[in-house]
Amino acid sequence: MSSCSVLLLLCLLAVHAISSESRLLSSGSSLDTAAGRLLRQYLPLASAAQGCSAGQYPTSQGGCQACPKGSWCSGGAAVPVPCSSSSGSGLTTQKQGATSAKQCVVPPGMKLVKKGSSQVEACPKGQFRAGFAGAADALALKCSKCSAGSTTTVAAATKKQDCKVLLPGYYWSRSAAKKSGKPRAAGSVAPAQAADPVPRMCPQNSWCPGGIADATVTPTACPNGLWTEAMGATSQDECRVPPGHFLQGTGPTAAVTPCTTGSLTATPAQPGTYQPDWLLPSDAAAAACKSCGAGILSFANEPLAVFAPDDDGTGRPKLLSVAATNISCYIRQGQGMVLDTAAGSTTADPIYKAVTCSSNSVGVPDTQYGLEEAPCSECPDNMITANLFKSAVTGGYYDVGACLVPPGYGYYGGGAAPCVKGEYNEGLDSPRGEDCKACPADGLTTPGPDGAVASAAECRCVLPGYGYDAARTVSKCPVGTYSDAERCWQAGSSSGAAGPCTTCPGGRTTRRRGATSADACNMCPPGSGTSSSSSSCSPCPSGSFGSSFRAEGDTACAACPTQAVLLFRINGDVNAYTPAAISAPGASSEDGCMPDFSATEDGNWQLPVAAGGLVDVTASDASVNNLEKCTAACLQKEQCQLVSFDYASNSCLLRVAAAGSSSVRIAFKINSGEQLLRRAPSTAAAAAAAKDTDIPAQTQQAIKPRDMGIGIFSWWSDATAASVGLEMPNPTPSSGPLSASECVQTCNDLSECAAVVITSDAAGGVSGCSLRKGETGAGNSVRTLVRTRTSTVDAL
Repeated sequence: MSSCSVLLLLCLLAVHAISSESRLLSSGSSLDTAAGRLLRQYLPLASAAQGCSAGQYPTSQGGCQACPKGSWCSGGAAVPVPCSSSSGSGLTTQKQGATSAKQCVVPPGMKLVKKGSSQVEACPKGQFRAGFAGAADALALKCSKCSAGSTTTVAAATKKQDCKVLLPGYYWSRSAAKKSGKPRAAGSVAPAQAADPVPRMCPQNSWCPGGIADATVTPTACPNGLWTEAMGATSQDECRVPPGHFLQGTGPTAAVTPCTTGSLTATPAQPGTYQPDWLLPSDAAAAACKSCGAGILSFANEPLAVFAPDDDGTGRPKLLSVAATNISCYIRQGQGMVLDTAAGSTTADPIYKAVTCSSNSVGVPDTQYGLEEAPCSECPDNMITANLFKSAVTGGYYDVGACLVPPGYGYYGGGAAPCVKGEYNEGLDSPRGEDCKACPADGLTTPGPDGAVASAAECRCVLPGYGYDAARTVSKCPVGTYSDAERCWQAGSSSGAAGPCTTCPGGRTTRRRGATSADACNMCPPGSGTSSSSSSCSPCPSGSFGSSFRAEGDTACAACPTQAVLLFRINGDVNAYTPAAISAPGASSEDGCMPDFSATEDGNWQLPVAAGGLVDVTASDASVNNLEKCTAACLQKEQCQLVSFDYASNSCLLRVAAAGSSSVRIAFKINSGEQLLRRAPSTAAAAAAAKDTDIPAQTQQAIKPRDMGIGIFSWWSDATAASVGLEMPNPTPSSGPLSASECVQTCNDLSECAAVVITSDAAGGVSGCSLRKGETGAGNSVRTLVRTRTSTVDAL
């Protein structure tokens, strides 16, 4: 048989066998038949003849073989394609017979170098990856980390069990295995199951060296109560004395003990202590805490982390308060802190001590922590402390308000200063507003030259220029008196002998109140003055006045000013008469100066008198033949009221008041002030002095118009007064007679009125008022002048 025939026969048999096998497989029959055995015998030859199926490759013997692990075969005549590149990527397949590149996977213990790459690398030490992962799978990019505290012996670990090396600072914890959850037969006992060891962080105050799974399981506790700074200690060298503690005792019985906070009531007093470092038990500093310093206490107020024994390293520690640094040291309210040189304090190693701030100093206002100089603050100058803002605990002063102004002192901004003489202050109060106060009354002062008086009761002296009465009422010395010394009354007395001022000697006075020496008695009172023969003051004589406006030191009376000239024309002649100036004794101003004779009206004015009412002086004395001699003759007679001089006969006629009646009075109006030649003050100094005096001012009367009087009348009791002058219309109103003042005022205001005649009743009241006037005429040769009488003995 030829080879072609054989091949054809094999092909037919193969087709038949495959068809039969398909039917058998679909019916669930076995291939263990003659056809099946034939197929299995001749199929590889048929396949090789036709090309291998996917997952196989042809062999050199003419058959097909499963694609080897690490390669893939697409079938036919293709040869296996390695998953690794020519340089070797590390990819492989899970088993033989891979049919495509998609079946190339990352093997256990390996991972892709990066996404999209076919290069793999070993999982690093401490990580593992179990199973295969497709190159496109995200799991192919990473390895799983060992549980915290464990690692692997080498790289490329392929399972969790490879994490069997324990890191230092951890220990293996074997907890009970979890139940499977499957039912057990009745009466059976669950087999003991040992759980896999779990690494846990070494608890605080213990140490764990690490090791493999069968090494020491439990942590080793630090000896003597020593602490570790945190969890995870790896050796005994990490067992230390913690901050805020010291190692008390030696050997096996030594124990970590908290630093003492001190006691000031113990004997001797114990200062507070602190300890800032983690110390080896062998350190000398571990044997005792540091002292805060004499009188300084400490307080456990700084945090120290304490981890729970079962903490797995993820919990938050609790905080234990300890005295760790010098911030724990403190002084109390009212204290200060200074360097303790007696204890050996140096710049490099300062030692502090607490001091109580008492006796005029102030300490901290509240508890103050830390070791640094805080000396007591001295009260401002001259200020004192007196139990205000004083700590009940330390007895020290703790607020600047404790600094008070002492009695007799005042506050001036930078401290206290003694009150000056004449001031006082009770003190012992806050400095705000505590100024010294002036003695409560003007003129009062304090005894002695230095002041520093604490009570208003000590204002018991009067200054020079002041006096006091029996009730201790103080006032300035009145004008005309002085006081030249400070005078005091006895302390504690509210009444007693008076201390009046001294009257100026020689009738003199002072310009103003409050004179402090006799030298200020350098003036005469208004209306008086001195003469060349005496330095004492006496009333100024007629014709002069003593002004209240005199310059200080000027005690002379001033002469009244020259009077205006009176003119009388007759027969072509002008007869002039200049009246003499007179004044009432004690006149204090020019207003008191008057002419000795005046006429009610200018010119040829005569005041007629009824027959027999005038005395002819010339008839008895021919030498009295002019007006000047006539007025002189009138002045010689006390009751002479007026003169009428007849220029035709050169006769002097006098009117003399008739005696015998006090019920009838006549008042002659003195001529207006225009007859007086007023003069200004003699000097500018005298004018200025008028403004600088406490003497009551003597104001000049206003100069009235010519047709009015100056309000001055010469009064006489005269039984025959009705015979004088011409009667004017009766001014008596229908309501009754005018009063004396109304009658006089009416005459004063009427230019032609020369006099008033007032009649009084038995009770002294006014019963009648008659106005009198004179007459004028160019041919009249008689001239009348009314005498000015300064005496008011007959006035109403």
